Amino acid sequence: MGQSSRDRVVRPKGHQFDLEELSGHFTSNNLNVRQDEDHYYYLRSSDFGQLSHSSAVEERGREFLEYMNGAAKLLLSGTAAERD
Repeated sequence: MGQSSRDRVVRPKGHQFDLEELSGHFTSNNLNVRQDEDHYYYLRSSDFGQLSHSSAVEERGREFLEYMNGAAKLLLSGTAAERD
């Protein structure tokens, strides 16, 4: 996971389809995953601006991604169950 202290974003690593899925579900101004012009996905959070060290931004980004991945798994498993 890479982090830009200038923009206060975290670049998650993962499979393209997983990052696309996250970007489709997390779209708020306070917490979102978006693909930029450089074709990389970035995690943005209003919380990042309050953190003074890049290591704190990285850690908070990891925490968010754990929660987001869990929520996405629940959403996807619910969708699969509805189709059965």
